[in-house]
Amino acid sequence: MFFKQLPTKESSLSYFFGCGTKGKSMAVDVVAGDEEWYIEEAKKAGVSINYVIGIYRFWRDLGYGIGALGLGIAAHFSGSVEAAFWFVAVSMLLSGGVLWLFGEETHPRINPQSAGAQT
Repeated sequence: MFFKQLPTKESSLSYFFGCGTKGKSMAVDVVAGDEEWYIEEAKKAGVSINYVIGIYRFWRDLGYGIGALGLGIAAHFSGSVEAAFWFVAVSMLLSGGVLWLFGEETHPRINPQSAGAQT
């Protein structure tokens, strides 16, 4: 197994990991223009790049799955589809509130005072 990180200006980190024994690897959060680095690292490790994924898409898809699961569980236990939709509405309101209270913009272009920003 190997795990490598590529710091970039456009995002926090890009990741490259895989298994030399199986000859497979995965690239995560590849920034346009950095493709050659991944190709070179794959050649050095003797692996093929089998998957490329953006972490935003991973979390988005996971959210859809959890939301659908929550909707189904709420409908099952309440016996009402309307109650399930209220469950989703309240869940979205609560998650938005948590983000509003505790979230922080970390992109240096939007918030230059964020931690790690070059000043």
